Amino acid sequence: MASSSRKIFGVGVHRTGTSSVARALSILGFRTSHWSRHDQIMADVRTGSYRLRAMECLDAVLDFPIPVLYRELDAAFPGSRFILTVRDQRGWLASAEEHTRGRSLLPEEVMFYGRDTFNGDEALERYRALNQRVIDHFSGRPNLLVLAVSAGEGWDKLAPFCERPVPAVPFPWVRPVFEPG
Repeated sequence: MASSSRKIFGVGVHRTGTSSVARALSILGFRTSHWSRHDQIMADVRTGSYRLRAMECLDAVLDFPIPVLYRELDAAFPGSRFILTVRDQRGWLASAEEHTRGRSLLPEEVMFYGRDTFNGDEALERYRALNQRVIDHFSGRPNLLVLAVSAGEGWDKLAPFCERPVPAVPFPWVRPVFEPG
């Protein structure tokens, strides 16, 4: 599928199951990047190019900065699919706070958080607002899947959305390790 213009974009923010979905998409046979191509993606974004070069050899990409680019990617890759991973708000906030651990946020994260340091109240408001904007943008269209991995959703929703059979292996649950820099 890598040569197709129809791609899969994970538009859920970090700490919502993006690593698990990336692994699942790989199991389904998609060439997938979770964060590993962010330098190249950010270089394209900085020049205003949303026809991401990384997508020439990928079928799917997840994690920052992808969630904040859903409108641009929808326009640049017509017919593509979008997966909004969600999580209960309190669990997300605690995980995001632990994940950032008082460090300066990376440019990809700043695009979402709107600042270079983590602020829980602002982060939660941005999380809620982004999720609602994504849902509103794709309202009435079949190319958005809202997936709550942490609530147990998995193959039963993801595989049909991707037009693939449900694999005979358990849905992967991945706890990502993040080392900035």
